[in-house]
Amino acid sequence: MVLPDVSKVQVRASVVRILNSDGFVRCGELRRLLQYAVEEGVEGRAEQLKEYTLGVVVFRRGADFDPRIDPIVRVQARRMRDRLALYYEAEGVHDPIRIDFPKGSYAPIFAHRQPAELGEPAADRATPQTFWQRAARRLRSPLTLVAGVTLATFGAGTWFGLSLPRRQISPVKDTIPVAITQIQDMAHTPESAAVAKALTRELMSSLAKTATLRIESAPKSSTALLKGYVQVAGTQITVKVQLLHGRDHKTLWSGMYVRAPGSPASSANHIAGLIAARVAEVLGDDET
Repeated sequence: MVLPDVSKVQVRASVVRILNSDGFVRCGELRRLLQYAVEEGVEGRAEQLKEYTLGVVVFRRGADFDPRIDPIVRVQARRMRDRLALYYEAEGVHDPIRIDFPKGSYAPIFAHRQPAELGEPAADRATPQTFWQRAARRLRSPLTLVAGVTLATFGAGTWFGLSLPRRQISPVKDTIPVAITQIQDMAHTPESAAVAKALTRELMSSLAKTATLRIESAPKSSTALLKGYVQVAGTQITVKVQLLHGRDHKTLWSGMYVRAPGSPASSANHIAGLIAARVAEVLGDDET
């Protein structure tokens, strides 16, 4: 919401500064989420900022988007909050307006920052750290080096995930390298082979579009490896995937997806989107 002493002009100017900062300038999905949520809040439509609406409008998931099995909005909202916090510690340390998204809500809150938050006058203060310097300091914190075990149950099955230590994230690029193998066709039929090929292609595309991940051509010691199998039987497509640690091939997460086969392309696109969001969540931080 916009407080009486914070104008729309001030908020929009602050958003421009944030979008041009290191933490947001190259992250298309986070930029769209921040812009859309802030604009809805500024115009008094914060009550419309629901998970389903954001999934369809911001992340282009389509009318059949189901937040219960696709965590894309929660994942990206958490990352947006983290990057906003880093922005106000680094490049935005002098920004007079603060934009916050309380946990459990997608509606922004706008406020003037108090003098104590802004610290000493700019002339007496050292040059603010960059976003990546701040991020690197956080990544070196002992708390971020502990792997967390998460257990989540979604509509298609039960998934077990172990988040990678945050030291695996490059503080320079802030992305996690992931390698993917060709999805294997277990049915050895033309239809199953077509789905396997389409799913491999769509998975690579979906993972590449995820702001916190980058695709590697081959497994490395710091790489997570995604592999999977597909089987088409009658009216049912079954996809099983495993996310492995690149160094020791220990399982970080595994999941199974079942879907009635429409066209191979549409089924592959839908499943790939779910898998990519889940991979990003497992490899990201495991806070709720």
